[in-house]
Amino acid sequence: MPDDGTELASAWDELASHAALGPFQSRQWVSAWNESHVDRPDVEVIVAETEQGRGILGVVDGLPPSGVEDEEGVRWRKGLLRQIGYKL
Repeated sequence: MPDDGTELASAWDELASHAALGPFQSRQWVSAWNESHVDRPDVEVIVAETEQGRGILGVVDGLPPSGVEDEEGVRWRKGLLRQIGYKL
């Protein structure tokens, strides 16, 4: 359901107001990342809705995966998240 983005932004903000989102799940962060990394308007956000509510499953940005996280990468990511106050 393409629109000018206001409906999606409203849904995302509503979801975020009731969820414990990590820093990389905020609409502002994803929007900033998108503006600096993707130069076309075909980015899609996958949203699921169940009886319990809605949730963002992911963002399809058209870029290939940058790699597969190994054990060292997991440790680094978790360490970074702990440093910025994210509870694992």
